[in-house]
Amino acid sequence: MMAEYKGYDVIIAGAGHNALTCGAMLAKMGVKVILFERNAWIGGGAVTREITAPGFKNDTHSWGHLWIHSNPIFKLLKPELEEKWGLKYIYSDNGMIGGAFQDGTGLIIHRSLEKTCEGFAKVSKKDAKRYKEIYEYWKEVRDGFIRHWWNPPEPESMSVAALEQTQEGRLMLRTQLLSCKDFVEENFENPYIRAFLLFFSLAPNIKPDQENLGNIFFIMIPHLHDYGESIAQGGSGELSHSLARMIEGYGGRIVPSAPVKKFIIKNGAAVGVELENGTEVYANKAVVTAVDPKHTYLEMIDKGLLPEDVVIGAEHFRPGKIPCSNSYWALHNHPILKSGPEVTNTGYWRCMGFVEDIVDHWSEIERGLVPTNPCINVDCASMKDPTRAPAGKHTLIIYTFAPYKLRDGTDWDDIEKEWGDRLLNTFRKYAINMTDDNIIARYINTPKKIAIDNPCMLDGANMGGEMAKYQMGIFRPFAGWCHYRGPFKNFYHVGPWNHPGGGVTGMGGITAIEIMKDFKILKKSPWAEWAED
Repeated sequence: MMAEYKGYDVIIAGAGHNALTCGAMLAKMGVKVILFERNAWIGGGAVTREITAPGFKNDTHSWGHLWIHSNPIFKLLKPELEEKWGLKYIYSDNGMIGGAFQDGTGLIIHRSLEKTCEGFAKVSKKDAKRYKEIYEYWKEVRDGFIRHWWNPPEPESMSVAALEQTQEGRLMLRTQLLSCKDFVEENFENPYIRAFLLFFSLAPNIKPDQENLGNIFFIMIPHLHDYGESIAQGGSGELSHSLARMIEGYGGRIVPSAPVKKFIIKNGAAVGVELENGTEVYANKAVVTAVDPKHTYLEMIDKGLLPEDVVIGAEHFRPGKIPCSNSYWALHNHPILKSGPEVTNTGYWRCMGFVEDIVDHWSEIERGLVPTNPCINVDCASMKDPTRAPAGKHTLIIYTFAPYKLRDGTDWDDIEKEWGDRLLNTFRKYAINMTDDNIIARYINTPKKIAIDNPCMLDGANMGGEMAKYQMGIFRPFAGWCHYRGPFKNFYHVGPWNHPGGGVTGMGGITAIEIMKDFKILKKSPWAEWAED
């Protein structure tokens, strides 16, 4: 073992933002941590790189940080990250997300519920009223959601049994069984509002007709009005870098370009890791895997050491049926939307047709076809954060969904340029100035390239695994192993393949609390009161 890697209490394999959150919390409590990262950069899905042209900082996966702001664990960490380690969030306090349509119609989700409803009422007073009713229900369930989402999961049967006792509860259970498409068609009448809310709800890489997701509307969209939508100044990766600076400030270490090859298991306990170069590194107290369960349990540990249900669980773990594809652009001028200046000024647009167009897009994905008319999410972060680009210039991301494997056997590498052109031409249907002379450079990230860039994004899906009922809550990552611990003593899980799932969540804090419990240091930590509640 290299002398420079000796003496660490906890080894973490991977340095995505969840692993870094876990490491930062442990380091603050005096635990010596070391993280080994496969890539030359850190952050996992919270990464910012200059991949189009020098000086243009593009978020290569996540850009808007939403869920993390309702995380009580992260809230206790955030002040120090801002005061000492350089994190700064920029919030959209007015128009947060614009819905753009090819005919120039536009909708906006504002931070203000009232202002959002005023806009919706211009196309449907009935829908505006229903939207507000949904938010009012969210206020009733918000505290319960927070407790459930940011703690180890409990069996769903407990909440189901309680709801079954009243007619109101039974109606809510029925709503929860709906697909997102079913929900918008039952609850809203205007085609623009239906499409805008449906496309928004599919952000966690889910399907329009995927059942058991009706409750997403009572959580995901109202959540925006309470906690807002934000970006990290300097890029999504600045969250990761601020956490890294905190770890190092407390005596920890992060080692990039150091892939972990194997986990070392002795006498039923995790004791260390073997790096790809053959170096063995041993931990004084614990080992944490931030690597997805397929790689962790099917490639990085001898199967003979594993319980059968863990092997079967890893084999059956589903990466996700809706992979993503991102394209990054360096521009002279920010886009101007046909939907008008108010929609343009949000800097974040969901561009889609109507419900049937969304269904067509997802149908093509399931059939392994290159989407012909993709619905797209577009973000121009430099409109809110000028540090992202050289003076007067802009960055842009066009984000959509596409199949990982194409049905006819075509290799994504062979059609990358054509795909990039299709994404550009699609956006041109919504924006009036995305002309060739406005484009400085571009970089196209296909599902294939995403999976190569980050092998934990299995099949190019970036939510840490299928966000379906059979793989959520107590079934995440698989049945019997949902409490952030593996099948060996001193072996822990962190990352989006654990509850609550994908997105920029800071869920690594839940793992950190579980480790603190086992180390008997939680009561001395800032998180003791939250964990006890």
